[in-house]
Amino acid sequence: MADGAIDTKTKQLIAVVIAHVNGCAYSIDNHTRKFKELGGTAEELMEGLLVGGVANAGYVLTHGINALNAFDYHSDAVAQN
Repeated sequence: MADGAIDTKTKQLIAVVIAHVNGCAYSIDNHTRKFKELGGTAEELMEGLLVGGVANAGYVLTHGINALNAFDYHSDAVAQN
């Protein structure tokens, strides 16, 4: 990942966060090592992970309506039995 509009260190931080969202232990280790080698700090890492957590939580919340709809659907089916 070469520098472009986004510097390489920031690209590695993004990759670390995506690896956490995807749950890939290999990528977490690999991109964290590269991020640190590029001068990344623990504070930057934690902030990036918190941003990723907030974004991922939004996904869970917005799709939670599917679970609520299924719960209501199955409640109606149980009530009819």
